[in-house]
Formats: sequence, structure tokens, C-alpha cells
Amino acid sequence: MEHFREVAKRIKNELDEGNFSFKTMSYSELLSIYREVIGYEARISKSVREGIAEALLDFGIRVFPAIEDMEGESVRFFRSNTVLWDIVVNLRYPDNTSDARLAALIKKIKEDPTIEIHVFSK
Repeated sequence: MEHFREVAKRIKNELDEGNFSFKTMSYSELLSIYREVIGYEARISKSVREGIAEALLDFGIRVFPAIEDMEGESVRFFRSNTVLWDIVVNLRYPDNTSDARLAALIKKIKEDPTIEIHVFSK
């Protein structure tokens, strides 16, 4: 539906405007965007969240955790085809090759002189 595409487009525009690879958004922020698009007070049902998730795919945007399961929490939107999204996918779906893929991705990051790596400890 067109309003799902408009919500997805606005999320993509937020990523574009900030030149972000990812962006975290709360349920209330997503609800606000949805209400602006449809023009009235509404709740974001699971079917609406599914429609938004599908529209986001058309714009090359992925979501974690699944937007369909979101209610009163936050989700993070990622651009597809980025190293960061590849890391998320390999962490989410471990298999007998994901360790090697993760190691290769981490090596790629470590070898990039433009990336500053900070290690945080408790």
C-alpha cells in the first residue's frame, strides 16, 4: 500500500540525510511517522508493521529486531549491502560457515585505515 511506502521512504530519507548506515527508532517515533502519513490517530498493528517492513525492503533497508514483533520497544534500521548488515546477519543466523564470514568481515574492518575501533569493557 502507498502509505507503507511513504513511511519506508521517510525512514530511508532520515538515513540519507544523516548519511547513516543505521538508525535506531523507538516505537513512538515510528508511530509518529505513520500518523503523519495517514493523517489521523492510529495504532500500528502487526499487519501494518509487516507492510512497512516489506516496503523497506524495496528501499534496501533491513530491520533488526523484526519490526513485526515490535511493540513499545526500539528497532534498528540498516542499509542492505553494508559490512554492518552482513555482521548482523551472521550473528543472527549462525551456521557452519558464519564464523568464517564474521572473521573475514572483522578483518576487513580492522584493515581499513579510515575506521577507528574502540573496545569497550565493563
